[in-house]
Amino acid sequence: MGPRLDIVKAYSIKDIVKGVGDAFGGYRDLLPSSRSARILIKPNMNSNMNALTGNTTDLRLVAAVIKALKGYGYSNITVAEGTNSGFYRNGISVISRLSYDRLARHYGVKIADLNYSETVSVD
Repeated sequence: MGPRLDIVKAYSIKDIVKGVGDAFGGYRDLLPSSRSARILIKPNMNSNMNALTGNTTDLRLVAAVIKALKGYGYSNITVAEGTNSGFYRNGISVISRLSYDRLARHYGVKIADLNYSETVSVD
C-alpha cells in the first residue's frame, strides 16, 4: 500500500468520532492483532496554548482516537508527551495545563510525561 492521506471535515464531536472511526477502518490491518498490545498515542502538546491556536492537538481528536481503539477492544492505551518547549524545566506541566490528565482519567487510559519517564529500549 502506498502513502495515503485522509482529510475529514468535522464540524461537531459526532463528526470527529465518525471521521476517526472511518479512518481507522481503512487501516485496521495496521493495528496490533493482540488486544492487550501496548498502544501509545502521542499528540502534540508543544506549548501550553490550547488547540484553537494550532499549537496543540485538540482534545476532542484524541478522545475520538481513544474511543475508536477501545471500541476495537484495546485496553492498554497511554497518552504521552515529552514537550521540548522548556515548560517542564520551570515546573509547568503542559499535560495538566491542557487537561490531558483529566482526559486520560475520564477514559481510563494511562498518561505519561516522557521528560520524566524511564527510558525503554524497543527492538
